Amino acid sequence: MPKKNGFEVLEEMKKYPQLQLLPVIMLTTSHREEDVVRAYEKGACSYIHKLIDLDEFKQLIKQFEHYWTCISRIPLVRE
Repeated sequence: MPKKNGFEVLEEMKKYPQLQLLPVIMLTTSHREEDVVRAYEKGACSYIHKLIDLDEFKQLIKQFEHYWTCISRIPLVRE
């Protein structure tokens, strides 16, 4: 992202009450444990390492889509 990193975007989003319940998935190239911890501390609901192999990445996205659309339940956002 050109102007902010993912942590800054996450932090900014969580300042707004209407976005606090929105599930945020961190998709990153970082393997650093401190980045994982930081993401969850700032309100991320998942931390996924980007895979290099395109086919593996497509499979990962399909699994993740299935989880978020068929398995997981998120709260309704009220204004």
